Amino acid sequence: VDRPIRLNGTDQLIALPEPAPTTAGTLELRGRFGVDRDQILLDASDSDDLPYFVVDLQGSVLRFRLAGDTAGVELDLHDAVTTPTLWHHVVATWSFDPGAQTAELQLYFDDRPAAQATLTNVLPREDRRNAYLGMRRGEASTLPEYGPLEGEVRELRLWSVVRDAASLARYRRIALDGNETGLVAHYRIDEGEGATLGDSSDTRPSAGLYTRRLAEAQWGRRPGRLWSFGPSYAVLPSLEALDLGEDDFTIEAW
Repeated sequence: VDRPIRLNGTDQLIALPEPAPTTAGTLELRGRFGVDRDQILLDASDSDDLPYFVVDLQGSVLRFRLAGDTAGVELDLHDAVTTPTLWHHVVATWSFDPGAQTAELQLYFDDRPAAQATLTNVLPREDRRNAYLGMRRGEASTLPEYGPLEGEVRELRLWSVVRDAASLARYRRIALDGNETGLVAHYRIDEGEGATLGDSSDTRPSAGLYTRRLAEAQWGRRPGRLWSFGPSYAVLPSLEALDLGEDDFTIEAW
């Protein structure tokens, strides 16, 4: 993907067409952003008083909340390499047990061990709304402490099952076909233009990019020169900058 969608941190958001799965699921987001400001990654709240299904950054703390400001799981990123030039993999999983009225939450960031939490006295909500990516769902979207996301997004995957750590690590850099078991939404975000983000499956609805003031969607520029040449050799960027794994990959040149 060489032209991701760019969210300006002011008035842009991606609106998903349908609510997230109710009882269990996994959200995978590929993006690049800094941690120098508090900002919303995803929000499906139906009021400003009770945040619901929110993934946000509070300083260097990544949070996933299902109900209220404290009912969720947190992952401290203060010692992680988080710069606007690196692509990051953010994952949130949830699983409700309606009989026990509990919910198991997990939160991942790149290769860091998952943070986990168990919520009690909670039930899955049926009156859910579609989520906004990059902005608060309610009227408080412009409050400084919950500012819109400033960065770029290159892929969004939404599953109706809890993906384990091994599956997440194995498939996070592998392109999906779109018909994988449990995959309910998959946006490659590779259109490069326009305000419609198509799902990888033609049978599922598209997401939309919305903005309050700008007339057109803001897409990232195509990268410039990839290699810099010395007298007799070429220097490539780091594996992290190229978003390559440490195991197997292929380089082709013409």
